[in-house]
Amino acid sequence: VLVLAMPRRYIYADEDKDDDELIWDALGRGSAAGRHLYNLYNGNTDGKRFGNMQSAYNGEVESRKTAEERRLPMDVEEAIKRDEAFLRSTTLKRWQVNVPGGFTGTRTPTEDEELRLKFEAQRRAGRSRKPEATIRREMRADPDFNGTSRAPKPAKPLLGEAEKRRLQRLREFNGRPPEVVRPQKLSERSKVKEQPRRKTEREQLEELFEAIVGEIEEREGFLDEMRAHGRGDRYEHAIRAEIAERVNQLRGLDERLNAM
Repeated sequence: VLVLAMPRRYIYADEDKDDDELIWDALGRGSAAGRHLYNLYNGNTDGKRFGNMQSAYNGEVESRKTAEERRLPMDVEEAIKRDEAFLRSTTLKRWQVNVPGGFTGTRTPTEDEELRLKFEAQRRAGRSRKPEATIRREMRADPDFNGTSRAPKPAKPLLGEAEKRRLQRLREFNGRPPEVVRPQKLSERSKVKEQPRRKTEREQLEELFEAIVGEIEEREGFLDEMRAHGRGDRYEHAIRAEIAERVNQLRGLDERLNAM
């Protein structure tokens, strides 16, 4: 029996197999040792290829970064022109958007994206601000700075002095100004209104006496009208009772008036 020594493990070979077959079984890809040997010498080809590609890309990026750092600062306008030429020569000007169905859509960069590219060019040129000469040249060309500009015409009519005072008063009192009392109004308010004279008790009793007499006359007139229509018997009893009640009230009022 052939015994092959493996790390922390023993493999007992079959007596029917020869030595070559036993070695192949022990070190083939079907065993753990064989798989390790294959990966060490010949396996993982895709992984090695991807690692080599990534290393080459990193080296290229590093070399470009080093060359960019060594480059002298260029003028901002030159940097902008260079970036614009780069955009025209590449596909960055129109962004590719893959959609289902095999179609490809495109879109134009937004204003924010173009400004970002412009400021990035200024940063790479080594200048984050405009030169003084450029600022002075722009100021001389701008009519707002060289004194040739004219004041714009008002879009609305100008406020008068009275309107200005009104708005000033509103602002002073938080939108609730006190009422302005004119002398004429003040004199009218100072006048004491004449209060109606209060009637005496005798006058009140006399008015009540006259009102009751009027009610009695009204009921007698109603009763005469019903008699003329042949319906006097229907209302006579009730009307007579009301008249008798009013007569009793008149007697009481008469006694009070005579006692005064």
